[in-house]
Amino acid sequence: MKYIDYFKSALLALLGIQSDKNRVKDFNQNKIAGFIAAGIILTLVFVTSLILLVSLITA
Repeated sequence: MKYIDYFKSALLALLGIQSDKNRVKDFNQNKIAGFIAAGIILTLVFVTSLILLVSLITA
């Protein structure tokens, strides 16, 4: 699985729109470490974006 596929799957799961079929396929065919890394990076990007947005609004 390519890195972009890990991020795509993690993003869809984060948004809550990933189908159960794809979730089962991803976890049966791929390594969990890629999904964990993608999830952590996407969460950090999301939190950083929120912090920047709030600081821009309140400035």
